[in-house]
Amino acid sequence: MTRAAAFAAVSAERDRQATMWAAPHDHGQGDCSSPDVPLMVKIAVLGEEFGEVARAALDGKPDQMRTELTQLAAVAVAMLEGAA
Repeated sequence: MTRAAAFAAVSAERDRQATMWAAPHDHGQGDCSSPDVPLMVKIAVLGEEFGEVARAALDGKPDQMRTELTQLAAVAVAMLEGAA
């Protein structure tokens, strides 16, 4: 995967996450870029995504690992977008 393709995949995943989490939910409203979601929830989401990357790696599933890495990167980007 090229850098351009990786960035495009992360951008598409950011859009997917923003849409998926737009409505109010148990931890606030919005995705990890939202000031309405507590920092500890954002950290938990980031950790959960990292755990899924590790699980895919341990299970020898490179395609799944790539998907999880994209989701992990998208969460990190969302947190950067929302950082004050």
